[in-house]
Amino acid sequence: MKRTVAVVTLGCARNEVDSEELAGRLAADGWTLVDDVESAEVALVNTCGFIESAKKDSVDALLEANSLKGHGVTRAVVAVGCMAERYGKELAEALPEADAILGFDDYKDISARLQAIIAGESHKSHVPRDRRALLPIAPVDRADARESEEFSRKRLGTAPWAPLKIASGCDRRCSFCAIPYFRGSFVSRRPTLIQAMIATDKTAPYFDLSFQHTSPTVLRRMRRFGDSEKFLHLISQVRAVSPEAGIRSNFIVGFPGETQEDFDDLADFITKAKLDAVGVFGYSDEDNTEALDHSDKIDADVIAQRVETLSSLADEMVSLRAQARIGENVRVLIEDEELQEGRAAHQGPEVDGTTSFIGTNYKVGQYVDAVVIDSMGADLVAQPL
Repeated sequence: MKRTVAVVTLGCARNEVDSEELAGRLAADGWTLVDDVESAEVALVNTCGFIESAKKDSVDALLEANSLKGHGVTRAVVAVGCMAERYGKELAEALPEADAILGFDDYKDISARLQAIIAGESHKSHVPRDRRALLPIAPVDRADARESEEFSRKRLGTAPWAPLKIASGCDRRCSFCAIPYFRGSFVSRRPTLIQAMIATDKTAPYFDLSFQHTSPTVLRRMRRFGDSEKFLHLISQVRAVSPEAGIRSNFIVGFPGETQEDFDDLADFITKAKLDAVGVFGYSDEDNTEALDHSDKIDADVIAQRVETLSSLADEMVSLRAQARIGENVRVLIEDEELQEGRAAHQGPEVDGTTSFIGTNYKVGQYVDAVVIDSMGADLVAQPL
């Protein structure tokens, strides 16, 4: 009998890829994918476990899906993804509204797992473990250790673009980050270097460089590398081979021990770097991280003030960077027919600015060669060539 399932995705682009891989496995085993939870027997919620606000969104999505049970066809609500993997049995006990909490190891048998849940069988949630220990120590040996499987990824949604995951996990031990604990060790396709990215036609000249901070003192406490000078040099290397490349970065303010001098160093870097997009986040404690036990925590009001100050500066600098692109030629992929807007190669989907046209009638999925004629904040206005 045909079963119906709706996949709800929260979190980052990696989760989008995971959801489409899960959808591919389910479709191959006879499940019908539907868009709305209300018309699905199973609501499969791909959760995010990154920060507290993301976890709350995941719990809210599970509770919302659970509220549909008994009022339509929805029979089961199942959690997968990072929060499900990170907390496992603990989450199952705290959230009885979910019919099952599945970990990453359940993905290869996802169809059988859902069939059993629909049949009324109980699922024993896993006890979380440090997934970094599950692969060989040497990164070069890890790809072979991964189980070789053949399955088709099934697109969800109608966007004319899709993320491609070239790596997962992480070998670093950043003191604020728990992601390696539940995502595991670093596994990657062969490295794509700056010159290769610029020389490959189908690769967008877009660089997401998560610096996190620029003060050497703060970075070492974060168990990270670099400083302002090294980061500016890296940016100059990218722009030397591709002046029009898009560069974005994320930064954490209010990390334990961050002084005003450290914060000023970061603000000075933001002014000099001329980034195309900037994400600013206030530090928050995370389970299974070294920083959780640091004693010199910054007051919440100070963190909030620094987030506001740096975000305002970042917006100003990003606007100036966009303004500097006036007169530049761009190739735009149309994403919205009604608004006649899309994104140029230097603009990341969903998170960065857009490029729009006036008085045109392009279709979603079209590429348009154009010249930038105006800017509004991070957004551009272009005229077709």
